[in-house]
Amino acid sequence: MASALLVIAGFMAFLFIFSLSTASASMSAFLLIAACILGFFALLFYQDVKHGRQLKDWLLSNADNIRKYGDTYNGILVDSQTQFMQYEICFSWVFFSYRAKSSYYVIGYHFTPLLNVLFGLFTCLFGWWAFPMGPGYTLSALIHNITARPKSLDTVMRELRQPAL
Repeated sequence: MASALLVIAGFMAFLFIFSLSTASASMSAFLLIAACILGFFALLFYQDVKHGRQLKDWLLSNADNIRKYGDTYNGILVDSQTQFMQYEICFSWVFFSYRAKSSYYVIGYHFTPLLNVLFGLFTCLFGWWAFPMGPGYTLSALIHNITARPKSLDTVMRELRQPAL
């Protein structure tokens, strides 16, 4: 999804440059702001995917040691008592809706309230715009993020070991 957002942000930036000579100042400002917002979220999702891949590999390769004694990941002590959070996002465009889960974040180390707000903000801005599933996916993702409960290490390990659909 990060690549798609980056392409859309690049297109908006191109439209901004083109609009400087042909459109009103307010339209140019809108295009610039939209391109910056999409670029920011593309970077956020790129980092999320990278973080998720690294954390998954580390958790799966150190599972026994983590359960027995605990182990450190980037300076974070991960043991059987560690709790994780995961959020949902939704992106929609015309007849296409995409809903996905973020990577896992360690409560107490990662600033999970800010991440919840960022994923929720993205969903609010870009989740509604497809028919018929956009509004339903958006509400589902927002409700999940608002009511999300921490996940235990065992739950996270079980979910990570499940094959991707």
